[in-house]
Amino acid sequence: MTLYNLAATFRQAIEKAKDAGEFDNDIAFCRFPRYCCGDTCYLLAEYLSVYEIRSIYMEMNRGDCSHAWIAIDDGKIKDPRTITYEFPDEIQIVMEGYSASNFPSKGSYTKYEIDDFADATIVDITADQFPDFEIPVFVGSMGSFQYSFEFRNAHLIEGLGSARLVRLYQKIKQYL
Repeated sequence: MTLYNLAATFRQAIEKAKDAGEFDNDIAFCRFPRYCCGDTCYLLAEYLSVYEIRSIYMEMNRGDCSHAWIAIDDGKIKDPRTITYEFPDEIQIVMEGYSASNFPSKGSYTKYEIDDFADATIVDITADQFPDFEIPVFVGSMGSFQYSFEFRNAHLIEGLGSARLVRLYQKIKQYL
């Protein structure tokens, strides 16, 4: 099955579950595809993981709207940058007061940038909530719609992360 077919099958299962009233009491999914893009990313990523497809969550902003979609971790995404920083002496002193061991003077984290996804394959099954995008299942490269958003952050999705999402996923699975 192609990536597009997997995404379309999952979107159809969500729509069937919604039509059957499975989401009537959920704070977000009762309005699918509106206002639930972030949750949908985690749910779709869980489904794709069954096929050994890893997903990266991309969070974006445009005006006062936020939106999210996934990028497929298929070797086309650049590695995130490692950013190293030093803690000010004042922070080290305070933190050492709360710890039995020495607090490190340096730390680091990794951070993606939007350019890291220039060649990525992205999947978005909630973009049709916006008036300037009518495609219910999008699988492809970043285009003018995606670039109309400001990049906030991205991270690898590893699991559903909440009992609510586990319950939603179980409901959706009944319609696959």
